[in-house]
Amino acid sequence: MDLMESEINSEDMAVVKTERIYFDIFTDNSFRNTTLIDSPEKINKDILSEFISKSRPVNLITLNKRKWTTTISNFDNEFIHVIAPDGFEIFTGELVIVEFRTNTDDFIIQTIQHKYGLHKSMKDTMSRVLSLKFLDPRMDKRYTAPANSNIYYRKIDHDVCWLTDSKYFIVRKTGYKNENNRSMIIKETIGLNHGLNAEGVEDVSYLDKEIKELESSMLKTDMENISAGGCAIMVDNKDMKPGSLLFMSIIIDIKGIKYKFNTLELFLFAIVRNVRPAEGGICKYGIKFVKRLDNKSLHDFLETWSAQLIPTLNL
Repeated sequence: MDLMESEINSEDMAVVKTERIYFDIFTDNSFRNTTLIDSPEKINKDILSEFISKSRPVNLITLNKRKWTTTISNFDNEFIHVIAPDGFEIFTGELVIVEFRTNTDDFIIQTIQHKYGLHKSMKDTMSRVLSLKFLDPRMDKRYTAPANSNIYYRKIDHDVCWLTDSKYFIVRKTGYKNENNRSMIIKETIGLNHGLNAEGVEDVSYLDKEIKELESSMLKTDMENISAGGCAIMVDNKDMKPGSLLFMSIIIDIKGIKYKFNTLELFLFAIVRNVRPAEGGICKYGIKFVKRLDNKSLHDFLETWSAQLIPTLNL
């Protein structure tokens, strides 16, 4: 639900868009280490053997978020073939997520339905088989961060009141600073719904003080790359794990490029999706923004920055 722009205008930011985001993603405590892969061969061989032998099932997740449990028939370097669950019907070309759940981790493969076939089991019974074609798991373009980026983060405790009370929500403001600074800003804060006032209008206040407190105690870190959906940071923090909540400050300055703005400032809530060891005893954290950065000007900025300053990576 959009808010009135006049409700959240600030002195240094001309707001052009506001959005309301709810905390469902934060209140889900079931986060596990999730890794996108492009082939079952990326899974540990001993664990993979359990899936191949059918002693461990896989899940199929369709676009309507329905989950089906089944087993693998076989796979090669292009397709994974699974037994079609009873009642499973989709059209050729539709997206299917194949989920391999282990004791500690989830491995996700994005596929599209290719065709149906028949498979004869050792008991000479015929089963319908789905042939699912692997997709590149890295759908967003990811951009390498320049060395002069200023990246800060703050880990948030799960027991803060605004994570557990449905009256609170995230407000995202998108706008620009004055023409001299030419900065694009995407900033999130916390809104509190007090209910309807005497005129029947929703009474909303904002936790700007609490956000400033978060910003005042943030830790500097290095960002390896960024995409519309999230980023990867390098951190020596043993307290962070999948499901950890973060507030992040990301400021990218590319003065010298002729574009309508030369600074990108992001102040966003995010969540740790996966953790991988890196050199020097630190860890690489895969971070997902609570809401994607779906803004054409933002993408144009990243493309301009990428094309003129640094090489790009395909996420």
